[in-house]
Amino acid sequence: AIDRAFTIKGSGRIVTGTAFSGQVHVVDTLWLTGRDIPVRVRALHAQNQPTEHAGAGDRIAINIVGDVSKQEIERGSWLLTQEPPQAVSRVLATMVSDKPIRHWQPVHLHHAASHITG
Repeated sequence: AIDRAFTIKGSGRIVTGTAFSGQVHVVDTLWLTGRDIPVRVRALHAQNQPTEHAGAGDRIAINIVGDVSKQEIERGSWLLTQEPPQAVSRVLATMVSDKPIRHWQPVHLHHAASHITG
């Protein structure tokens, strides 16, 4: 899950976040969700140390190369090892509340690092 995206002069695009599962290695091809764009891992830092691979639970910074601008990478996007499935425009969720929900009361949905009201 991507928390931040920025550019370092001489290195290029960097994304940071937490690996929720799996492994990532230098030269792997990953898919950026939301844009369905493949990117290549040029360099990798895990726990503030340069490394060749990282895994689930690690805080990582990934130097990526691909046809993607910094503006296309948003907080809450994910990097996946496989091409993501088709996106959906609606989600059905069941909500349990201790108190009755009032008419026009805003409801907040949090998923990974993204947030939307309903």
